[in-house]
Amino acid sequence: MKTLRVLFLASAVTASSWLGSISANACGDGATYQGGGYTVSIGEEGSYHGCNSKNQCLEIAQYSSATQGQFVWENKGTTYSMTPVKSPEGAYRLKVIDARNRVLVSKVMKPVIQ
Repeated sequence: MKTLRVLFLASAVTASSWLGSISANACGDGATYQGGGYTVSIGEEGSYHGCNSKNQCLEIAQYSSATQGQFVWENKGTTYSMTPVKSPEGAYRLKVIDARNRVLVSKVMKPVIQ
């Protein structure tokens, strides 16, 4: 049950990500990504808002680090990251890792066209 809760919160993927021009969009205008039952929105100032398919959501106000298009957020020992995937679609990989360094979520997410 605890793992499911973490997975759901993980979907709140402070998914601060992005490579190249996508990186500029993610930080400058905000961006939303979907995949594997998760939706992650990265705000203009690096905030994270992630939800799972049961609409359980998590918000993190600011990323912990951002380098080369990758965004990392931390919340109560759990790490959320959005890392660019080499693809023409501008996809990112959402990873949620618990305090014991176990990967709870690893999903490729595609940008939502708004």
